[in-house]
Amino acid sequence: MTQYSPAAEPAAATTFHSLAQRLLDGPLRTVAALQSRAAELARNAQPGDSDYLADLTELVHLAQTAMLQFHEFTRELTALVAELAQRKSENH
Repeated sequence: MTQYSPAAEPAAATTFHSLAQRLLDGPLRTVAALQSRAAELARNAQPGDSDYLADLTELVHLAQTAMLQFHEFTRELTALVAELAQRKSENH
C-alpha cells in the first residue's frame, strides 16, 4: 500500500493533477484493498477460526487508514480550491 505525505510537497506545487494521483495512490488504493480483503474473508473465514479476530482487526485498520487518507485528500483539495479562488479574485 502506497502512503503519501502531503507535507513532502510544497503547497504551491499542489495541482489538481497531483491531487488526483494521490487520491488514486492513497485512499482509493486502500479502499480497494479493504474491499478485496473483506470479500476474501466473507468467502473463506469462519467466525470460529483462530485468526478471525485478527482478520477483522486488519479490516478495521484498513478502513481507518482509508478514512485518514481521504480526509487528508479532502483538506488538500479544499486548500487548492481556496487558493485558486483567491488567485481569481486577485485577478479581477
